Amino acid sequence: MTDSRRLAYLEALGVDVYVRRGLEPRAEPRAEPAAAPVEAPRAVPESAAVVVERGPEADLDWEPLREMVAACTRCTLHETRTQTVFGVGSRSARWMFIGEAPGAEEDRQGEPFVGRAGQLLTSMLRALGFGRDDVYIANVLKCRPPATAIRGPRRRRSAAATSSGRSSSSRLR
Repeated sequence: MTDSRRLAYLEALGVDVYVRRGLEPRAEPRAEPAAAPVEAPRAVPESAAVVVERGPEADLDWEPLREMVAACTRCTLHETRTQTVFGVGSRSARWMFIGEAPGAEEDRQGEPFVGRAGQLLTSMLRALGFGRDDVYIANVLKCRPPATAIRGPRRRRSAAATSSGRSSSSRLR
């Protein structure tokens, strides 16, 4: 893809593009063939539409929302959590990092991305000239799932094999 075409796509998406001063755009080697026309999206039949109703939490400010999350018992994850893991950082940040679920260290400290992945994220942010307070960091889930639920089906199969007396390696063969 040519630089001018890439820039046109990014501009159409509303993505700011920054170019270091003194760097001239690369020469464009050759024109790329025109892309095939894209079909307009088809309307979703009303019977297939998903209706999402706004819950009472949609109108809450940050602190009442944090308190609601901390008291949440809507699913079974609350039974094994040490504490909920809300978000941290600037609530008006332009960048947000979202993890899947808290790990053991996050569950202990009540803060997202403080384990090994968090150390990597902090290093990456530092390399970009940011600190953790310059961005907002959260997880999709606010409670740590049980160890057997983490890492998907293969982890669950391994746990099942171990509990039934067979090793996971013999079961995967």
